[in-house]
Amino acid sequence: METLAVKGVRCFVERTTARFRPITLLTGENSTGKTTVLALARVAWELFQGNSAPDFNEEPFILG
Repeated sequence: METLAVKGVRCFVERTTARFRPITLLTGENSTGKTTVLALARVAWELFQGNSAPDFNEEPFILG
């Protein structure tokens, strides 16, 4: 996975794109979406692997 585009999820009202490299650091203030990006990357990976029903409340990223 090289990029992840997010729109309409939690704090990401507008389209936002995250680019992944061999080393990717997510930094920022509390409640700015770092955990949301990680959780969505995991969900995207699960969908890519063929899991048609990803769980948004699976540890360690409980999204409620």
